[in-house]
Amino acid sequence: MNKLILFLLNLLLIPILTFAQERESSIKNKVGANLEITTSVVAQKECLRESKLLPIRIDLKLKTKYANSGSYPIILHKKSGTIGREMVAHTQEDAESGQYEMEGNIDFAITSRSTKPEGDFPSEDFLILKPGDDYEQKAETVLFFFDLDGHPNLAYEHFSVNEHYAQFSIWTISGRFSYDNNLEELKKRWLNYGYLWTEGGRSKPMAMRFSNKDQLKKCDRD
Repeated sequence: MNKLILFLLNLLLIPILTFAQERESSIKNKVGANLEITTSVVAQKECLRESKLLPIRIDLKLKTKYANSGSYPIILHKKSGTIGREMVAHTQEDAESGQYEMEGNIDFAITSRSTKPEGDFPSEDFLILKPGDDYEQKAETVLFFFDLDGHPNLAYEHFSVNEHYAQFSIWTISGRFSYDNNLEELKKRWLNYGYLWTEGGRSKPMAMRFSNKDQLKKCDRD
């Protein structure tokens, strides 16, 4: 229940919230580093919840692909993939311009143990993507949909009629890494090996279809 309350609070505060890991870096721009993230659905499960406000739950298992589309090597944490924000747009053009019909931020607690501070070169927890290289990882997330009378654009039926486009803001650091290391100092220290990508990223728009509401069964869990 606490997780649902946090989700609802974040949903209402979206206009004033920003995703901390999407900040621009002067070092990144100077060296010409660029990371593109794409997603594809591995498994999609839709069901009906008992909640009257958010009665539709969609569990997604995704394959995330990180591609170095720049001109400089990128240092990427192997456990990249935590999703911090979900967005759904009516068309691909709407998604690319940031005009979303549904948005949700995800709260989670960092429970991993402290990590050993990194040294003068990347540890085995990282990989180096040369320009043109890519790396695939798995990710999971949950979408909750409204079903409000008098608000047709928020009703689940609006999303299930036509194809929509989903995007995800994805973290590229893991656990307590940012607490145990000075990220800006580490970027400079490792620059001879590549650009340390810690600011996360927003995935490319992904086409999705949702089942009709009358086809959904009750959720096994809420």
